[in-house]
Amino acid sequence: MYLFLMSVIILCNNPNSPIHIERASTFSGVITAFEFMVAIWMTLTDAKVGGRIAIGLLGFSVFSAAMSLVKTRDGAAAPGVCLMIAAIIAIMLIRHGMRKEQELSSIDMLTGIANRRSMVAMIHEYVERREPFYLLYMDLDHFKYLNDIQGHEKGDRVLRQVVELWQTVNCKQATLGRLGGDEFLCLVSRKEEVGIEDLASRYVSALSGWKDDDRYSGFYLSVSIGIAAYPEDARTGKEILRKADIAMYSAKKDGRNSFCKYDAWFDRAFLREQNVEIILREAFKNHKFYLVYQPQFETNTKKIHGFEALIRLNNGNGEQIGPGEFIPVAEKSTLIIEIGEFVLREATKDFAPYMREHRNLTLSINISAKQILSDNFVELVRGILEENNFPAECLEIEITEYCL
Repeated sequence: MYLFLMSVIILCNNPNSPIHIERASTFSGVITAFEFMVAIWMTLTDAKVGGRIAIGLLGFSVFSAAMSLVKTRDGAAAPGVCLMIAAIIAIMLIRHGMRKEQELSSIDMLTGIANRRSMVAMIHEYVERREPFYLLYMDLDHFKYLNDIQGHEKGDRVLRQVVELWQTVNCKQATLGRLGGDEFLCLVSRKEEVGIEDLASRYVSALSGWKDDDRYSGFYLSVSIGIAAYPEDARTGKEILRKADIAMYSAKKDGRNSFCKYDAWFDRAFLREQNVEIILREAFKNHKFYLVYQPQFETNTKKIHGFEALIRLNNGNGEQIGPGEFIPVAEKSTLIIEIGEFVLREATKDFAPYMREHRNLTLSINISAKQILSDNFVELVRGILEENNFPAECLEIEITEYCL
């Protein structure tokens, strides 16, 4: 289309062409206006290719009109020449503005690196070209608690510092991008040999040098990284994102502050997690949770100090799912808050009569840090204690070890 329009206008401006229209004719203004509109349309349609063709087209017209002006010494064409020069300048400004807008739309405004849209597009481009690459899926450990406790302004400042630290250890084949929140991607081209484990290790180690400006906060930075390879681990952009994400969660399970390469068995573990989540949701509807109580003894006197409430899950088909499996799954959703409320309500209800008579004993209950940080936690505990007439001094709340 571009070439067709360009050919027509060039023929109109060529004195030797059969469809040439003289500039002095009544159609000169129409031709100039038509050229201008076509050039603008080309630029707006495709700033990169169409804009270049438009500038070349108008440049040719300016040159042709200028040569005619020199030969005939007729000033009638001068306004048209000036208009087309102005059009060239306008198109150059439009191209610059569109290019700037495109750059901004592909950059994360907080950190200055590529944003989610840009990284996903780059992944799909590599897949379309069938060019091998590594994808690193990086998630900062416990960053949500920093945001919740010290505020989003502090969190934003820390995210910028993280990117600065990573850029000091980056390699030329790697492109860093931010997915959103505390999640990042790194696409590493494999055109040249690259030690992907060494790069991931440098990303992990880089954060050990970070120091909180509030020395009393006790917060430290670490990152969990999942690594997937194209085309070995995945065939599509969506698939490699998912598999790098699964590998990242495996790194978190292994203790965080580390990296993990994708393995095929991760898919089976991921499907098991999804199945456990479904079982958890059904368990609340069908009353499959129950509590057992473990006595706690004083080490010196061997006397009972109290009891710890432990939650158990009976799947209904004879399968017992241990808390070591279902609590970490519940931690990833709001299910952990429902579980915490269930344990708190049922345990205080069961032990209220006994504790009113034995106030020297304690009832220990495990509560998720996620629930403790919720806005209504204090009101929830107070309400349940009053509801069950349970003595507050006998309640001991512990943070679940899965959160630590």
